[in-house]
Amino acid sequence: FEQSLRRVVAQFKPDLIVSQHGCDAHILDPLSHVACSMAIFARMPRLIHALAHEYCAGRWVAVGGGGYDWWRVVPRAWSLVWLEMTDHPIAAQIAADGNADVAADWIEAWQDQSPVALEKTWLDDTRDWAPMPRRDEITKKNAETMQLALLYC
Repeated sequence: FEQSLRRVVAQFKPDLIVSQHGCDAHILDPLSHVACSMAIFARMPRLIHALAHEYCAGRWVAVGGGGYDWWRVVPRAWSLVWLEMTDHPIAAQIAADGNADVAADWIEAWQDQSPVALEKTWLDDTRDWAPMPRRDEITKKNAETMQLALLYC
């Protein structure tokens, strides 16, 4: 993502970046089974924010998108975008420390309505996650596709 986005933005030199932040790539999302962790939903906005300042005088419009785990994924993923866009100290803490706790008052306000235990940290603890099936095959195919897509960038 980073390599391709940097090349495309450098080639086109946009005046404004519009990004769509769907959440269905998260491992807990019941639709896609892509197996990403919440870390990607912090890193992508960080990169887009930096590119918006480098090329667009900070002009960046972000919109939400797909995501079907409404309790554990969507609130954290979209909030990570907002935290990055607003230069919130929590975004800087996550970037520096690798994680941060979700506000206890948010968990307290919503846990009784959630059918699952709410996550207590912004990023996931992935130590016990099973490896993504076919990761090597998918990574190779993604690299081949990127080379073709960026042939003229």
